[in-house]
Amino acid sequence: MTPEPGQAQRRPATVPIPSDGLKIALMVLAGCVAVLSAVSSVGTIVVTDKITGGTPADDLPLPLLAFQMGPALLIVPLIIGSWIVAGIWLMQAQDAARALYPHTEQRRAKAWSLLGWIVPIANLFVPSMLVNDLLRAARGAAGALAGWWWTCWLAMLIANRVQSQALDLRPGEDGGQIVFFAGIGVVAALAGGLLWIRIISTIAEGLEDPDAHQDYARRTPR
Repeated sequence: MTPEPGQAQRRPATVPIPSDGLKIALMVLAGCVAVLSAVSSVGTIVVTDKITGGTPADDLPLPLLAFQMGPALLIVPLIIGSWIVAGIWLMQAQDAARALYPHTEQRRAKAWSLLGWIVPIANLFVPSMLVNDLLRAARGAAGALAGWWWTCWLAMLIANRVQSQALDLRPGEDGGQIVFFAGIGVVAALAGGLLWIRIISTIAEGLEDPDAHQDYARRTPR
């Protein structure tokens, strides 16, 4: 029997389950990126305070510079790894969602699970769209998870761009804007990391357990 729109069906034997290993790796990477980004932002606040207090950037102690710049450098390979792992896992999730919930549209082709993060302009909205569609399939309604997560991600990127100007300050110069954005960076990184982990878990649960989709749909306003 063909399911009604929005109704889950029992898993056909041929539907592949998204890799548990990739899911766990993605969660670990998300946590590492969030913590390192937050630590780097705290380091920026301390560095900015020292420079605005009159210490030239060239005279800052090496441990303090390492505290600020070390995590930022470590994040680069972790971001690349996260992009690859997320792209593969999201493609697997799309395959499962299309098979289990054919009436819930996946608006982007699988290739966008990788390309959506790096293509200019598209990277401002495509990842959020992909996640929204998967959440609608996995639990019957998207909710606000994807919106809050994507807001945190974009806020973190903007904050990181502003923070990168800290070492360009002159001694005694006002660094209030940099400190403000560094504070936003701490909150956005930690909140965004937790929300991303929650999203991954929610999508995986809905695709592994179709009954979870029905339970959520029954208690969620349309």
